[in-house]
Amino acid sequence: MLSEEASWLRKSLQELVERGEAIFPLGNIGSSDEKQLKTQPWVNDVLMSPLRELGKVYNVDIKQSPDVDFCGDLHDPEFIKKLKQAGLNSILCANILTNIESREKFARSIMEVIPSKGYLVVSVSNRFPFVADPVDTLFRPNLEELHALFPNTKIVKEELIESISYVDFLLKNKSVLLITLLRLCLPFYKFQHWRKLVQYLPNAFKPFRTSCLVLQKL
Repeated sequence: MLSEEASWLRKSLQELVERGEAIFPLGNIGSSDEKQLKTQPWVNDVLMSPLRELGKVYNVDIKQSPDVDFCGDLHDPEFIKKLKQAGLNSILCANILTNIESREKFARSIMEVIPSKGYLVVSVSNRFPFVADPVDTLFRPNLEELHALFPNTKIVKEELIESISYVDFLLKNKSVLLITLLRLCLPFYKFQHWRKLVQYLPNAFKPFRTSCLVLQKL
């Protein structure tokens, strides 16, 4: 998650609260990525910690960890029923959909959990290099394509968030730069991954971008 993205998500949710919208309890889908929290501390510091000060946040993930409140698969009808019984008024789905192979079914499950007039705050990378950990389907939607995943919703807020470029990122992270340069010299190792890295190079000097939406279920 980009730091700019985390700021936008927090601000957007805070605006809903300030307008008097009942967004809590809020379900944070895909919450237990400990590796992300270590490498991207702004996810907690800028987004999640301020949200918890505003209201009740339930962490939802397919992997069990101490911080996960509801562990299960959103493709499982029984788990969806359990989330609905928890009375969630809104869902935060940040940087998850690019890792989901059956994203249409996943999106339908999310919408089933959200009550009428409830909110979905969703973000997905629009321009970002291939990331093999854990899965990257290379789903890089624009705002219209992202909204199309969630029929029967209206757009409350939308924005393409920009950040630093891939080159800027590599120059700030010398170890990653070294690994990337070495990777470019080894096309025979995981060729498909190497090809996706090479295909992104024309975008290397362009800013990372993320599609962000606040949607309300009709």
